[in-house]
Amino acid sequence: MKRSFSSSDAKIGYNGREIVEFKKISYSCKDNVALNKTGNNRSTSFSIGDEELTCSLELYMSELNLLEKEAKEKTGSSKLSGLGEISFAVTFLNKDNDEVTDIVNFVITSNGREIAGGSEGLAYAVDCTATGVYLNVS
Repeated sequence: MKRSFSSSDAKIGYNGREIVEFKKISYSCKDNVALNKTGNNRSTSFSIGDEELTCSLELYMSELNLLEKEAKEKTGSSKLSGLGEISFAVTFLNKDNDEVTDIVNFVITSNGREIAGGSEGLAYAVDCTATGVYLNVS
């Protein structure tokens, strides 16, 4: 299942505070399935293989600066990759207006690249690798 939210659709909690200045977060969790076939090429069952996890994050400059400051305090360098594994709690309303929370664990691999400017402010797409996606935890 793939989910994608902007700052108007969801709230992100991280390290005891709310991430307010994000443009978009997307994540998905997909099971790879393979059909098991008999000698006469008929499907008899299926097996579930690895889980395929993806994550993408776009942050505005003010939030990126806060994360860089945290990385500098932790490692002495402002590279976001020094933060290690990060866990975001993404809270949103589903179609029944129930509050739902997903947990997304990921590792930032680089500080990202500029993707937007203008009236919205400067935004960066942060390169990250998902390490865990847990849907509907509350």
